[in-house]
Amino acid sequence: MKVETRNIGRALADAGTWRAILLHGEDSGLIRERAAHSVRLVAETLDDPFRVAQLDRDTQDRLEDEATALSLIGGRRVVWVRDAQDAVTPLLARALETQTDTLIVIEAPGLSSRSKLRALAESRKDVASIACYPEEGRALSQTVTDAVSQA
Repeated sequence: MKVETRNIGRALADAGTWRAILLHGEDSGLIRERAAHSVRLVAETLDDPFRVAQLDRDTQDRLEDEATALSLIGGRRVVWVRDAQDAVTPLLARALETQTDTLIVIEAPGLSSRSKLRALAESRKDVASIACYPEEGRALSQTVTDAVSQA
């Protein structure tokens, strides 16, 4: 499901309700920040190897196995895929066919609007497709104002 800009905060706050979250766009820093936030919400940590499986380009072929693996210590697992491209699409589709409570978080900077991975994510109601682009204008001004007020 394509998440509209005004609903991104709510979608990320409820990260545990999704089967998968696809983060794509031009702002790789924002993609990484939102991915880490989602992983922390579900797994409560970023570095527990029993609850968080991190897959890079060389290990993405393990997506289906990791998504269907059971947690050895209890709690919900997260599979965090970095630098994904369209080649991950069939792996994600197969992983989503199996009912598990594992959250799949996919960082996919630079995907085109005609990407097969984006098309899959946007066609499913249990997958959030979130665009991450550099802030401009009013949004940038609000971010700066919020950061200054917190400091």
